[in-house]
Amino acid sequence: MHKMQQINIYLMEYGWFQVIGRMMVCLALVFMAYKDVREHKVSVIALIGCGLITGIESGIAVVTGDSGAWKSYLAGLVIGSLFIVISKATREGLGYGDSWLMCILGGYLGIWNMLELLVMTWMLTAVAAGIILARSRFKKRTSIPLVPLITVGYIAVWLAEIMMAANA
Repeated sequence: MHKMQQINIYLMEYGWFQVIGRMMVCLALVFMAYKDVREHKVSVIALIGCGLITGIESGIAVVTGDSGAWKSYLAGLVIGSLFIVISKATREGLGYGDSWLMCILGGYLGIWNMLELLVMTWMLTAVAAGIILARSRFKKRTSIPLVPLITVGYIAVWLAEIMMAANA
């Protein structure tokens, strides 16, 4: 199937509003990834903006869409919230910014897409850690910026969603 046909099918199924929302979230993630790599911090303003975009879009989806959508969003939010508990338990071994981002994305993507995002993110994290270990640059205080890996995982989940919509 031609790529434009796949995109048209996706647009028909999900609508322009969701596509624009996904693009805005993607741009916010790219900005946060840049800040995470450069400063080892997640931009609070971008995080709030991402939260507003995802909250509005998820709210509209629940009100206008499938009656079971709120359960998926709530379950995704619960999964994301677990990361805040992990941050607290590890004294920010996993930063609060990363955890809040996971919480926001969990409520936005729903449970199944969130689980796909987590699998992709942790696989990429393992690869990044392997590269650091292979280069013998791993020290006790070495940290891996997580937002760039979350961003790649988000894009992969979104592309998989487009492919699945086209093949349905």
